[in-house]
Amino acid sequence: MKLRFLHLSVLGCLALQWAGAQPFGITAQVGNTTSSIAPGGALNAAAPAIGTVTIIRLSVIYRGLTTANIINAERLGSGDFTSTAVSTPLTLTPGSAFTTTFNFTPTSGQSSQAQLLVAYSEDRGTTPPSTTAVSTFTITINGTAPDLVFSYAFPGGNAQAVGDGALIQFPATAVNANRPANFTIVNRGTAPASVSNISLRGDAFQFSGLQIPPYTVAANSSLPFAVSFVPADRTTQTGSVVINFNGRDYTFRLQGTGTSADYLYTVIRPDGTADPVQPGQSMSFSDTNVGAATALSLRITNNGNGPGIINAISLVGLGFQLSATPFLPATLAVGAQTQLTVSFAPTTPGAFSGGLKIGDDTFILAGAGIGPLVVYTYTIGSTTNPVTAGGSVLFSPSKIGGSATLSFTVTNQGNAIAAINTIFLTGSPAFTLSGLPSLPFNLSPNASAIFSLRFAPSTVGVSQGSLQIGSSAFAVSGSSVSPDALPQILLSGPTGQVQPLQQPAYKLSLRTPYSIDLIGNLNLSFSSSVFATDPSVQFASGGRTAEFFIPVGTIDAIFLNSSDQIAIQTGTVAGTINIFPTFGTVNGIDLTPSTVPFAVLNVPQTAPQVTGISIASQTATGLTLAITGFATSRSVTQLQVQLTPAAGQNLTGTSFTIAVDSAFQAWFQTATSQAAGSSFTATLPISLTGNSTAPPQLTKAIQSISITFTNAQGTSTPQSVTIP
Repeated sequence: MKLRFLHLSVLGCLALQWAGAQPFGITAQVGNTTSSIAPGGALNAAAPAIGTVTIIRLSVIYRGLTTANIINAERLGSGDFTSTAVSTPLTLTPGSAFTTTFNFTPTSGQSSQAQLLVAYSEDRGTTPPSTTAVSTFTITINGTAPDLVFSYAFPGGNAQAVGDGALIQFPATAVNANRPANFTIVNRGTAPASVSNISLRGDAFQFSGLQIPPYTVAANSSLPFAVSFVPADRTTQTGSVVINFNGRDYTFRLQGTGTSADYLYTVIRPDGTADPVQPGQSMSFSDTNVGAATALSLRITNNGNGPGIINAISLVGLGFQLSATPFLPATLAVGAQTQLTVSFAPTTPGAFSGGLKIGDDTFILAGAGIGPLVVYTYTIGSTTNPVTAGGSVLFSPSKIGGSATLSFTVTNQGNAIAAINTIFLTGSPAFTLSGLPSLPFNLSPNASAIFSLRFAPSTVGVSQGSLQIGSSAFAVSGSSVSPDALPQILLSGPTGQVQPLQQPAYKLSLRTPYSIDLIGNLNLSFSSSVFATDPSVQFASGGRTAEFFIPVGTIDAIFLNSSDQIAIQTGTVAGTINIFPTFGTVNGIDLTPSTVPFAVLNVPQTAPQVTGISIASQTATGLTLAITGFATSRSVTQLQVQLTPAAGQNLTGTSFTIAVDSAFQAWFQTATSQAAGSSFTATLPISLTGNSTAPPQLTKAIQSISITFTNAQGTSTPQSVTIP
């Protein structure tokens, strides 16, 4: 029987979609707040306090058109998160979802992170069904929590951290005087903290610096306020500060005493004799050898009618030093005593003067030094430079990888033996000592000791250190310039024309080894010749920058995959790919020369290529084809269809051509197509009419269908699909 087609038509226009679009949507609920996030997105969850549980519910909804097979749904990340297990594998139909719950219980105020990693495959809707390769996406949860610490500080003192129930002892305070303490609530966590209330108890204590509660303390921020102790009498008085946070009261006990005192000062000499001294008078030391020390003790007695507080003890004057001072602030009860020691240790011969201040009382210090006089010089080349204690030793600029050495001389120009106990360096490791005399040693009058100081910089810029000789310190400084230029750089790998969807590999090396460790990046850029970029043009490891490391004494660049090679992806868009390196030191010095080797690849504009053809759906009188492919020129003008009859069937109108230029122009102008390069998916519905010897399905009269696409560069290789 002859098959006669009464009518053959192509219904509709091409339906194009990006094959790589995510078919899922995610709904997240944290507490009473619900939000939507995309696959690969992130969600922030803030806990009210450490140790409290915050519940995060995630619902993953399949929004595709066929079915999705969930292979695995796995929680990754911090142990601060637990989650309900998702029973896999499972199949989702359009609009269906699976749900999992994360419990975030922070153990600290630091940010923690967890991920839900979902692996799936998606039914492509073919007959018979087939699935694509396994795909994955992640949902990231960033967990934060507040972490409150409490501290206080008295004016002029250091801040002290305190815990719940701690006692804060105010210094003894004169009656009716005001003794403030600065309190600080510091949130060192990553989420804001809500402090419900701050209250104060105790008649002798006063609040300042607070607004009306509640108070919000932002992450990495603080809430300051002040509590003042204003004693009305000389008794010990107590109070407390109560801070309510997250339903818990933190209590800090307060205590202070009011005082009134009158001090008597007595100088006690080394032979045991004692002499009273009044504020404003002198404390005279006996003549003391340079390098030795003489000490006087000062006894302080409270002859007043109430406790006294010594808040500060300070000393000024070269050669004088305080020791054995009482812990400050020091409280003296009526009749109580305390004592401190003032030492006189002259560094040079001559008269010395200074001052001692105890509270508001001052005393004059006087003494004379007798002994050696040590002077210092350093020599670079033929130039000798004098330097005094506290002065600077300067090196000439050196190149990284090189070094410079100077001679340092210590000379005793005094009239007594000089004892040198220590010689050492601190600061930059670029400076080292050598040739030191055996320590300690005595330097006779007019004698000298010589040693070497070496500067070997490893970073560009100024290096600083300190040379300590006995009690004398010297600033050491040297500058360095950039290291030697790099040897010849070799970039090995393909160049010139390359086909789309290729993965050529490249190797980077030096002609000869370099003197220090090198780090750098192999960079990739893409210039499209069809006014559209291609995100898939990148390194096989991801991104358009690949880090590498060249250890000292070697020549090959080692990439993060521990390989000396790295591949790139050429994508599907016509254009030019440039590959070039940049170099630096591990300390951040840029060593990239003005000219570096480039690898230039050209992806040409070619005829379209069909990568796949399948039957999306089939009925007795028609079928729909799903066609995938790409066109590096991002242009397709015609679609040619060729029908091959089944055995024993006779077809009329076995081939036809469709103008598709406008459809493809519209597709390639969409934002979605930009992310797919030049790839496309086309659906072609075909409707059949007529009589057939293979009833009742007209489609059984066709053995196969062949498809080709055409553009200005040519016609694709025919691809066929057999009709089942």
